[in-house]
Amino acid sequence: MGQRDSDGHVNGVHGPGQKAFEPGADAGIPLSLQQEQIWFLHRLAPDGIAHHAQATIRVVGAFDLDRLDRVITEISRRHEVLRTSYPEIGGKPRQVVHPPQPVRARRLDVGDTREGRQKLLDEIVAREMRRPFDIEHLPLIRWTVVRLSAEEHELIVVENHLLRDRWSFSRLMREFETLYNAFAEGAGSPLAEPPVQYRDFACRQRAALETAPMQAQLAYWQNRLGDLPPLLELPIDHPRPAIQSFRGKTLRVDLPPGLPAGLRAFCRSHRVSLSSTMLAAFYALLYRYTGQRDICVGSAFAGRQAPLTEDLIGMFANTVPLRCDVDATLSFADLAEQVHGVVLDATANELLPFPELVRALNPDREPGRNPLTDVLFSVDDFTIPDLDLAGATGTIVEHGNGGAKTDLNVVVIPRAERRGADAEQADGRITMLWEYVADLFDDATVQRMADAYLRLLADAIARPAAPLFQLAVLSPRDRDMVLNDWNPERHPPADVGPLVHHAVRAQARRTPDAPAIRDGAREVGYAELIQHADALAGILRARGVRPRTVVGVCLPRGADLVIAELAVLCAGAAYLPLDPENPPARLADQYAAAGAVLIITHSAIADRLPGDLERLSMDRLPDAADGADAGPPDTTTHDDLAYLIATSGSTGRPKIVMVEHRSLSNVVTWRSRRCGLGQDDRIAQVASPGFDTSVTDIWPTLACGATLYVPDQDTRLDPERLRSWLVDEGITVTELPTALAERVLALTWPAEPALRVLITGGDRLRVRPAAHLPFRVLNEYGPSETTATATAGYIAPCATVSGPPDIGRPITGVSVYILDAWRQPVPPGATGELWIGGVGVARGYHGSAELTADRFVPDPFSGVPGARMYRSGDLARHLPSGKIAFLGRRDRQIKLRGYRIEPAEIVEALRAHPAVIDAVVLATTDGTGEKRLVAYLEAADRPALRQRLREHLADRLPRYMMPADFVLLDSLPLNRNGKVDERALPAPGPAEPDPDFRAPGTDTERWLAGAWRTVLRLERVGLDDNFFDIGGHSLLLAEVQRELAGRGHDLSIVTFFEYPTIQHLARYLDERDAVAAPDAGSDADESGRAARRSAGRARLDRRRAALRSAEPD
Repeated sequence: MGQRDSDGHVNGVHGPGQKAFEPGADAGIPLSLQQEQIWFLHRLAPDGIAHHAQATIRVVGAFDLDRLDRVITEISRRHEVLRTSYPEIGGKPRQVVHPPQPVRARRLDVGDTREGRQKLLDEIVAREMRRPFDIEHLPLIRWTVVRLSAEEHELIVVENHLLRDRWSFSRLMREFETLYNAFAEGAGSPLAEPPVQYRDFACRQRAALETAPMQAQLAYWQNRLGDLPPLLELPIDHPRPAIQSFRGKTLRVDLPPGLPAGLRAFCRSHRVSLSSTMLAAFYALLYRYTGQRDICVGSAFAGRQAPLTEDLIGMFANTVPLRCDVDATLSFADLAEQVHGVVLDATANELLPFPELVRALNPDREPGRNPLTDVLFSVDDFTIPDLDLAGATGTIVEHGNGGAKTDLNVVVIPRAERRGADAEQADGRITMLWEYVADLFDDATVQRMADAYLRLLADAIARPAAPLFQLAVLSPRDRDMVLNDWNPERHPPADVGPLVHHAVRAQARRTPDAPAIRDGAREVGYAELIQHADALAGILRARGVRPRTVVGVCLPRGADLVIAELAVLCAGAAYLPLDPENPPARLADQYAAAGAVLIITHSAIADRLPGDLERLSMDRLPDAADGADAGPPDTTTHDDLAYLIATSGSTGRPKIVMVEHRSLSNVVTWRSRRCGLGQDDRIAQVASPGFDTSVTDIWPTLACGATLYVPDQDTRLDPERLRSWLVDEGITVTELPTALAERVLALTWPAEPALRVLITGGDRLRVRPAAHLPFRVLNEYGPSETTATATAGYIAPCATVSGPPDIGRPITGVSVYILDAWRQPVPPGATGELWIGGVGVARGYHGSAELTADRFVPDPFSGVPGARMYRSGDLARHLPSGKIAFLGRRDRQIKLRGYRIEPAEIVEALRAHPAVIDAVVLATTDGTGEKRLVAYLEAADRPALRQRLREHLADRLPRYMMPADFVLLDSLPLNRNGKVDERALPAPGPAEPDPDFRAPGTDTERWLAGAWRTVLRLERVGLDDNFFDIGGHSLLLAEVQRELAGRGHDLSIVTFFEYPTIQHLARYLDERDAVAAPDAGSDADESGRAARRSAGRARLDRRRAALRSAEPD
């Protein structure tokens, strides 16, 4: 239907008073596949303008408006697509072609005055372009003419892309010019009638899909894109919405003078096209911004290889995915030649419609993203010269529509090619339009990216033989910003602070009676702490411990752990914390790898250690007063080692990180200042002994005279109990691993707890604190190799900032660089690898000079002689504020509940089993975001193999490295390069039938198995399944604990470790109930009941002892 404007003019394809053609014989014409895609996207955002096409034509000279109406009426008659609407008929989109009708352009007049005229015109143009179309009704093309003066008019043309592509606009303008001039001379139309209409193409397109040529093109693309990598991760500034908004902006950039001529000269000398050359530079830019080498960029191809479609108006343009392997060691000339070949191959296969390609490939779809690629790059060289309109001149300007269909769409407009060969004056300028989604990118980010492109392109043309990684992308100002401005405290402080054991000793002199440690009912004051540490140091010296040797400390969290570590430092040695819950074989590996001379432990733990380890049991030592020994003068310096700590190693053996006192003192001093620590603080010690967070729990607390509070095992693993304990004990500062912190943050808190800072780190934080939380959250980042803390920042509440939390800025004395594979700074906002320099960098890996040389290298940006930097393997990027966004791992290392895990170490342990032929270990995420380890195995002798593998791994790996699932395969799938195709690996599903599987039988076993199935999200749980072997961990254990509490079973978490299977735990519960339940009967039976209770307790004790001996960890 025509739409009547406020000025009374009909703006449409029908004359006044005429009705639209009712669907008849022409109803039910299918849309082309290109149109179907636009139609569907329009339905998602019916008021959006992302699929508008618009242009203005400035006409200078006499312009006959009646003749204008006659021209656009004739064009509409000639091309059915301009008078077609797109309703939904029978649940499907359909084309309805309406009969020809007179078309009249809407008239507007801004007056003869020039004052404010341009502003008013701009407002009219913007308003016309923002008006949405109702695609079910005509018109879908609007003509508006604005009179500026008697000799100057602005013609505004706005269409929906269902009608035409860019090539069509060139044809439309040629017909407009031809018809206007013919009508001016009093002649009729000189144009031949179109041999076909667009609807003919739409109908034939589907039939053509089944032809041999089109099937050959499909086979080409399936081979070319079958193993396409994940979508490109551009440096977006805002969280990606689940549903695309298509709200866009456009940045217009002209190539600087001289560059277009140099560019064309390069193309001639290297015999490549302008489009291929500029696309090659775009690939190089994307590689430098993302670090991704295998890149797929979409490009708009004309899609008009059939001669009959050459002059037809319609939507023929087809998005063609261009995949390129960007080898940064190639020269730009080589890359341009490679891209030229990619484009030629694609051109030979360009007719397969993109929607059909997506349907055939069926790629994984991500919310808010396009299939196959989110980035487009096209060269718009369709000829659109100025119009000669019977003596008047029409200058065409195409406009962006304020929408964006993809994350980034770059369009190159070479003026010379657009004006055509017959242009009187050659225009060598080249313009680029950078269209981007405004909900994802800030304007400054796209401007910086466009500037980087121009810089890279100019350098590539000037130095075509230079390798890609050497081409300039950073301006001198940006380089100075990322290296210096964003590392404001990079230079080591003159005083990093005292040695930590000296600081504790000084504190003991100042406040000898103040509590240093509160471990359950045990309280240790500062003077007592130093007394115990000095006594133990004397014993260590007597046992042969010398300065600069290494002593293992294998103790649970608590006062003894702190005393032992302090004693080692007082003896001038370095301590190696060992987690007593690890398998004995692993403890022995870590002990040997560190070159330790002795291990401090408890007798109960010592009995589980290999017999050849030199050990010292703290619970069998004489009283501190009897063993006190002031010892020789302390010669320890900041250059000596303070502690060593084990991390997972890719070789299958643990890596032992050596941390010097200078590094430790710097972190302790920084933490004390950043958190404002003082003598009145109560700080929780939650981390496991072998986790480097225990270092930053203990030493900042004691160095500033605060009190270290140690929660029991049940409390520290249960978010709700932990919250209550933190409140009840008046804890002021606590540090929690990321997964636990996220759960604690989600709880309800009292209005005014003593807690003022919750520190977290160890993994990627996914949530922001609620605005009403009565304390601040400090997010820290730092590998063990950089003394556990390299960056930190307080997290803004979710009410004020959206998106995932950042990891802050470098701490005092530390510098952070985000570098590419050639150790050069990436542009601001680009993805790179995070390197850490400064005083926090560890000495290296004990006993591994080769690995140390690979990961710890000279720092070329420091300016300090001998300075080194550490290669973290983590991906990151700078935010506009200079803060750092953590993006995950560059290599195959996995972060799981705060632990760094090398999958290769698990794979090596699996391959050591005789039934395993090959293995791959991945981290998968379930629907709740919970991360789990999955082992994919090519294995023989499958019966009961899963259980045998769990037993095999339990002797070699800690629990946190145990795969939750084992997927048994006949063979591991390989990609075309002969590597394991991880995307072809199946999702973990129900286990294969296990001949040894025993189903729960008793009531207790059944409801207990039901609780495990719910928490672990498993389909079945057997009597012999170990909670920790089938995906359970401490945080999930707290959920099971609450389930049991709801049934009246208040169990300690320690009990679950003692009875980890359904059978053992159910039997324990039944026997405990039998012991506790009163028997019915007379008082005469009381002695018998007492005997039975005594026998029941004895059975419990025997079973507990048997289970402990059977399970060494």
